[in-house]
Amino acid sequence: MADAILTVKHLNKSYGHQPVLRDVSFECTQGRIVGLVGANGAGKTTIMKAILGLLSTDGEIQIAGESMQFDHHPILATVGSLIEYPSLYPYISGWDNLRLFADGPDAQAQLVGGEFLNTWLLLSLVLLIAALFKSSGAAVAVGIIGYFVLGMVNIPMIALIRKYTWLKWNPLNMFNFSAQLGLPTLSKITKLTDVQLFWGNLAYIILFLVLGLLFFRRREV
Repeated sequence: MADAILTVKHLNKSYGHQPVLRDVSFECTQGRIVGLVGANGAGKTTIMKAILGLLSTDGEIQIAGESMQFDHHPILATVGSLIEYPSLYPYISGWDNLRLFADGPDAQAQLVGGEFLNTWLLLSLVLLIAALFKSSGAAVAVGIIGYFVLGMVNIPMIALIRKYTWLKWNPLNMFNFSAQLGLPTLSKITKLTDVQLFWGNLAYIILFLVLGLLFFRRREV
């Protein structure tokens, strides 16, 4: 049998006088998946937080053969985690989502750059929409609403691109730039290369900022 990549032995945790974990032990070998199943309050999240050193517990935790303690856990530098927040891309497979979060420091630096560019694209578009309104109050309201709405319409746009390929050049598709940097196979969905997405982001940022400035000067402040 393969060596255990994760070992949890006799884990105990109480909050005040209320026990949450009682003598929990299990192993996860390389290439296998372990699922924690239980009702709300059963201690699933507590186990995950204990493994990640987010809270102190009684017992023994080893990751890749190295002991993990609440106040000493250098092994966690090589561990990826996501607790209680489903930050997943619904239009790609589960395996591709895992690959997206499993890249090294160089890839993470690229993702940061891509997210920075996407943030500027979002801000420039929201500013343009806000500048179309003469009322300052309406402009602020539309800007705030637009910030949240633009992120939600991206998924339906992906479906339209599959049917109408020419829509790949629309600005909403450019928001996939940071995701595609971490997951090259996403180009099958965006229908654009990383280079095309990069220059597309820059072009739209400049266009939206210039148009936003022109409309802002014309409206009454």
